[in-house]
Amino acid sequence: DSEPALAAEALLTLVDAEEPPLRLLLGNMVYDLAFDLAHTKLATWSAWEQTSRAAERAVPAPGSA
Repeated sequence: DSEPALAAEALLTLVDAEEPPLRLLLGNMVYDLAFDLAHTKLATWSAWEQTSRAAERAVPAPGSA
């Protein structure tokens, strides 16, 4: 159940943080959904890694040449 006071408390914690995150997930359902979607994306990207990497020749890291 959503309670504005709990969201406000989370936002105040965010504002007071020395190094706040760029994004913050608020609420159990949103948090769980975001993680499920992220895991699905990672699994898809992992399954297609070979095809993704085959789209270009390897590029050396900056400063390694």
